[in-house]
Amino acid sequence: MLGLRTRSEKSKIKLRYECSNEIEIRKICTFVETHLSLSNLSDDEVACLQYIVQDLYEHEGIGLPLIQAALRSDDGNLQYHALSVLKEWSPSYSQQAATRELIEHIAVKTKDKEDRKLAKYLLKK
Repeated sequence: MLGLRTRSEKSKIKLRYECSNEIEIRKICTFVETHLSLSNLSDDEVACLQYIVQDLYEHEGIGLPLIQAALRSDDGNLQYHALSVLKEWSPSYSQQAATRELIEHIAVKTKDKEDRKLAKYLLKK
């Protein structure tokens, strides 16, 4: 069970994230997209997002807004997982304008050599 506190709710939300069923993954992603402030993530939200993003490798196209939020974050581990997921997905996702812009920003601004390398790879993919 993964517990998180959203900014919009005072009660604790329990999110069970132990599934590989595509329908369930979609439901979880939709829930997170609507209950987390993806533009300004708290530490708890970063932790929640990391659990979800790192499991999206095999679910191409599901959770793209979460991937984009991960790329926008200042958390290097979260950015790395998002870049790694995009590496496994079709290039059409990393070449979408909004996603590509986020990847370009990482390729130029991040101090992490591995993240820069992965971002540059995606830009050429």
